[in-house]
Amino acid sequence: MNPQEFPRHRVSSEMFAQVCDGTASESTIARLAEGELSRRLLQLRAVLDAVRPSSESFVDVESAWGLIERAEERSSAAVREILMAPEVGVWLRHVLHGSNWDAPVDLGYLHLVAGSVAMRAGIPFTLAVPVLDGRIVLPALGWIRVSLSFPVAVAELRGVPGGAELRVLGRRLDVSITPASPLFTPAQWCVAGPLSVRLSDHDPYREFEGPNPARPLGAEEQVEWAKVIESAWEELNAVQPERGVELAACLTTVVPMEPDAGTVGASSRGAFGAVALSPPRSADLLAEVLLHELQHNKLNALMNLVDLAVDDGSLFYAPWRPDPRPLPGLLHGVYAFAAVVEFWAAYLLKVPEAARVEAETRFAHLREQLRRGLSSIESASGLTAFGRRLVAGVDRRLTACDAVVVSSDAVARAVDLVDRHHRTWRSRNG
Repeated sequence: MNPQEFPRHRVSSEMFAQVCDGTASESTIARLAEGELSRRLLQLRAVLDAVRPSSESFVDVESAWGLIERAEERSSAAVREILMAPEVGVWLRHVLHGSNWDAPVDLGYLHLVAGSVAMRAGIPFTLAVPVLDGRIVLPALGWIRVSLSFPVAVAELRGVPGGAELRVLGRRLDVSITPASPLFTPAQWCVAGPLSVRLSDHDPYREFEGPNPARPLGAEEQVEWAKVIESAWEELNAVQPERGVELAACLTTVVPMEPDAGTVGASSRGAFGAVALSPPRSADLLAEVLLHELQHNKLNALMNLVDLAVDDGSLFYAPWRPDPRPLPGLLHGVYAFAAVVEFWAAYLLKVPEAARVEAETRFAHLREQLRRGLSSIESASGLTAFGRRLVAGVDRRLTACDAVVVSSDAVARAVDLVDRHHRTWRSRNG
């Protein structure tokens, strides 16, 4: 894989218009993902060119790259599957922004990536791999338990037909890469209609930084997460079927976080396809969070292909944050809020009468936040021509949502909440 031969990516006017208007087709999501894959290949090559392991390191960067090249010849789908794992994207950002190259968990992750690619492609290999908390993590595939009575830092992993061999201090362990294996635990998947997402609870780079220790889910927790994800997708699909299709095309991974008082979601520029979530209170709120983070995923991928804003250090008011935001952050906010406002506008058409007051209040508050956010960003000099087109698209979508009639009490409360937020923000930030 010569970087000079990587494909060039162009954003068509139709593709850009889809993103501006809110809902991207499956083909548009696929093109955004293709751009992300090329970016990761370039980042991987940059890591290999920059890394100079110490003489004591077990990592062989050229052998790892060669293994990935051989896998590409056998099965490009295998390379894509592993490299597009969100955790791999987070790892690449982490190591390219100043890593301890000799830390086994950092540079050693390269061997885990290469081994997973080769294993998926069915290519024999032998690699030294890091052992983290008694586990060998195979990105996107699962993890191998190293069952010894004492801790070890490095093991030898060999890919063989039907599985793997593990050698630890001269001891051989045969590992069957199947759900029935006593040593291998496959990745856990949740399926809802066309949506299929992996629960990531072991990979050290799952939480959009790194590395972090594993936080394994129990069997009951896995079942509960599968239920709430299915309920949220069904809710989103019932309210906005086109958004259900978009979510299924983009979302690949859910990172369960510690329980929290409310529904919290997060995403990362390096983790296309992933959303980190704390346990939700209800299906409609989880649907909102998934939809919100989906917009960040799309915009992150688009911003890797098109310049939308220049961060010149200017800071702006965002009605949903306590702190001043840089222009790219505010742009992300208004874009994500537009989708959420549209969701609640559609939800109001189907909401049971008993829940209408709460839904109107939520919709009116979000709509007012979006209005003030747009007011904050529209005059920003750092927006490029494409950025201004994106903002204009959000403005059109807000205008359409302004036609949705809610009670005067809901409107007044929304204005009051945002006014009070602004006063608090000004007293804190000047």
